[in-house]
Parts: sequence; structure tokens; C-alpha cells
Amino acid sequence: LAVEPLVVDPASELTEPERRALRTRFEARRATGKAPALYICTPRVHWWVPGFLRFLQLLARWPWRLKPLVVDPASELTEPERRALQTRFEARRATGEAPALYICTPRDRESKHW
Repeated sequence: LAVEPLVVDPASELTEPERRALRTRFEARRATGKAPALYICTPRVHWWVPGFLRFLQLLARWPWRLKPLVVDPASELTEPERRALQTRFEARRATGEAPALYICTPRDRESKHW
């Protein structure tokens, strides 16, 4: 009974040399009797995919009606400045002038570029 590896590669990311390497590893495991009845190989996930998915999750779950998203990776904003951002957000939201996604940065404190 010949067992072939089942390669799951929906995006066709594996190159032919990578496919041959998978087959070689499978053959080596089968020769030693360590090959499972079903051998599944999936393509590698690119390094940026998990971070991008977390970013999308952040955007999807952020309480946009309650508070602005303050992007300050270098910690340039002080606590009083952050409170001022929240106050401006609440004032603009009360008048109906706030955008749907209120994102503030140290260089765009009014969220005008988003």
C-alpha cells in the first residue's frame, strides 16, 4: 500500500523544490516506519500575517463611539494631552462633526487626516 503525503497548499505558496523536500522527508519517515497514515503539510505563514490580523481585530473591536484611538508608539503625548484629546473627541462627537473612525497621533491631534 503506497501512502503519499497530502500537501495542503491553497495559495500555491510552495515552490517545486519545497514540494520535493517535503516528499523526501516523507519518504525518509516512511522508510523508518515513522510515517503516519495521513501526512499533512501546510505552507508557512508569512511573518506579517499574524500582526496584520491583530491590527484588523483591533480596528473591528475598538469602541469608536466611546473613545478615540490614540496612536502614540513613541510616547510623545503626556497625560494632560491625552485628556485634551478625549475632551476634543467628546466635543466633536456631541456636535456630530467627528469622523466615524477617530484616530489621533501626536502630529494629527484633531483626527483630520483620517
